[in-house]
Amino acid sequence: MFLEKLRQAYLPPTSWPEIVVEAEKCDGCGRCVKTCPMEILEIRDGTPAFNENFDVFRCIACDSCIAVCPNEAIARRGNYRVHSGRYVNTDIFPDGDNTYPQPFGEETPERFEDYEDKLTETERIIYKRRSVRLFQKKQVPKEMVARIIEAGRFAASAGNCQPWAFVVIQDQDLIDEMCDKTEKALRSILGLAFPKSLEQFKKRPLSQKIFATLASYRMVNNADQRGAMGAKAVYEHPDHGLFLGAPTVILILKDKRGIGQVDLDTALCAENMVLAAHSLGLATCLIGLMNVPLQLYPKFAKEKLGIKPPFEFFSAMALGYPKGVCDRVVKREPARVTWIG
Repeated sequence: MFLEKLRQAYLPPTSWPEIVVEAEKCDGCGRCVKTCPMEILEIRDGTPAFNENFDVFRCIACDSCIAVCPNEAIARRGNYRVHSGRYVNTDIFPDGDNTYPQPFGEETPERFEDYEDKLTETERIIYKRRSVRLFQKKQVPKEMVARIIEAGRFAASAGNCQPWAFVVIQDQDLIDEMCDKTEKALRSILGLAFPKSLEQFKKRPLSQKIFATLASYRMVNNADQRGAMGAKAVYEHPDHGLFLGAPTVILILKDKRGIGQVDLDTALCAENMVLAAHSLGLATCLIGLMNVPLQLYPKFAKEKLGIKPPFEFFSAMALGYPKGVCDRVVKREPARVTWIG
């Protein structure tokens, strides 16, 4: 049983969601293509379609394309389901359709607009916030960046140890260098596990299967096919850029000596920053893929980015003004809740 789970960790039996486009509503603007984190969409005959250059992976149900479509021309059918192996998830999701936010339980109206005015501003930001991948070139003023960092500074932390620090980068040449090093690092590592094309995938060597299988055992969180697929998109489509064209990048660092669950505290800090940014009309996308190149290029991390012990990289935030409307309510799967008492 254990060996079978390991074997099926490498691209396990998966049901992928289906993206449906209403052709009469679609104007072929391409926003859905540019925002897809997995690079699986392309414009074909004037409407979005699956990019078949690499046909193994599909939609992970993030609904980014739905959020940015100005004409509401895109919908999704089904959810991401792994049927067996190490990453099986068919047993952990409750039955039921995906729904919009239901803050008032069964009394919540179907349309968000019908109850939005009853929500607090914080609730509205939480429900509408999306990870944005469409940024304007306009730079974010330093005073606005400072406001966002202040929101992070006042996050909860164990023992009030505040185990975080920040590096704000608005130098485009340095951002480009970070992108380049990340792409090279990901290509060298993921190339050991994943082929470059659909044709190569059909003839993939045993070494790739073994590498990915062992990775799923040693690094279960990083070997999930969805994460690998997103990383693969970064180096196969470098014109998209790791930071998606955002003019500001904030590196969020953690003090590895912090009290208790340092990752939890630093994540709370990051979420405060995200919500503050969106409340100011800005857009964000948290990007963790830089942890790989920073380990391969320690001199670059120390001398150019100023990351020095006891601090180490936690996550990066792409920050900028959104290009068009990107924040929008989307549906999510029902919550997994156990009530006791």
